Amino acid sequence: MSLALETLDREMKHVEFEFELAPDGETRLCRQMQNVQSIFEEFNLRINVLRTNPHIKNFFDRLIEIEKTVKAVLEIMVDWIIFQRNWLYLNGIFAKSEISKQLAAEVRQFHNLDTNFKLIIKSIYS
Repeated sequence: MSLALETLDREMKHVEFEFELAPDGETRLCRQMQNVQSIFEEFNLRINVLRTNPHIKNFFDRLIEIEKTVKAVLEIMVDWIIFQRNWLYLNGIFAKSEISKQLAAEVRQFHNLDTNFKLIIKSIYS
């Protein structure tokens, strides 16, 4: 049982995200997020199978800890996929100079969001 949990934990820690340049040529975006999401969904299934094992009692706390991590990653990934898709869409709109004249307040809001997004991506990618 301990070996199964250690293997699961080790596999989780070795999942890597791939990045590519966005159309703006400077921002990195996570790519193939659905593949990584599928991997973590598989981890979640394995956790559910381990839960049913009668010998898990001695390792239940560790199982719960791993399960919390997997669920948190899955939740973050769903939000990240949505955010990244929306960023791509809005970046294409707000990058046009004629829009910035018409929607100055919205452009400022997007610019603040864009700056934070790029800082986060840079810290992840680095």
